[in-house]
Amino acid sequence: MQFIILALTWLVIDFTLMSSYAGLGAGISRWFQNPRRYQRFNRATGGLFMAAGGTLIASNR
Repeated sequence: MQFIILALTWLVIDFTLMSSYAGLGAGISRWFQNPRRYQRFNRATGGLFMAAGGTLIASNR
């Protein structure tokens, strides 16, 4: 009985999270259809990666 309760709980939580993830992905894909937004996103994430790399170079071990 405990295993059934555990399995059902896991299924409900997993279904809820995966549905939320799919809904967010659909919303973000509509947002990225604008080429200007896509370019800004690429520049922002590229800048973050460069900042992370600079932080790694500057760190002392």
